[in-house]
Amino acid sequence: MKLVSSGLLLRCFLRTYLVNAVYNPRGLQNIGFIFVFEPALEFLYGPGERFVEARLRYARHHNCHQFFTPMLLGVLLRLESGIATGVLPASVLENLKDTTANTLSAIGGSLFNGTLMVTWALVSACLILAGLPEKALWFTILCFVLLQVFKLLTCALGFRKGMEALFLLRQLDLINWCDRVKYVNAVLLGLFLWLALPAAPMAVWAILALYLLFMGWLVGKSHISRVLVALVLLVMAVSLHLAGWLEAFSVPRLPW
Repeated sequence: MKLVSSGLLLRCFLRTYLVNAVYNPRGLQNIGFIFVFEPALEFLYGPGERFVEARLRYARHHNCHQFFTPMLLGVLLRLESGIATGVLPASVLENLKDTTANTLSAIGGSLFNGTLMVTWALVSACLILAGLPEKALWFTILCFVLLQVFKLLTCALGFRKGMEALFLLRQLDLINWCDRVKYVNAVLLGLFLWLALPAAPMAVWAILALYLLFMGWLVGKSHISRVLVALVLLVMAVSLHLAGWLEAFSVPRLPW
């Protein structure tokens, strides 16, 4: 089987950072995805009709979470290597590409957008309110570096294992781990509110707790936007601040 080199795989990996550069309403990430695969497809098929056909396989509608795009790149390049040498039919990739992309998109949305990025935001906000902005900066840098390592390792895993990498990902049970981390986020949210309103009476805490519990139930029941929940809370806080009601409970001005 003709395999792309590590250097060529790294070149394609670096291109995944631009997968959303030509995001469009018709094909979503399809143009960016062609750009990501182009060097490897050119190596596997050379110039000619087979190269054009390979590019057209990625011209259809495509959408995947940007943090899992490197893993999808590795998996599909492994399949393309088999197609290029005639070991696999092209229909295998066409049937699996959309399903795999949608699955990774759903996992990425839950793991990163709905869980880990919230954890990063809450930890950073708590550190800043506690008067430790330098620690918040270093924590952000650490999270950024770990994310790049995750993307690089999953790309290599996808290319090394092919479809088997998806089964390994499934065994990690990331969806249930997301639920566990969300409990940690709930504790961090309470810590953030305590740091923001250190002198608030029990009535304020009771109102906040009831609001968050009710909105959590409403989001699960009616599937309303969580952005709307945060926006309503922000409007309430600003209104109370303008009325002077929160001045007695606000955090003192920090020296930095």
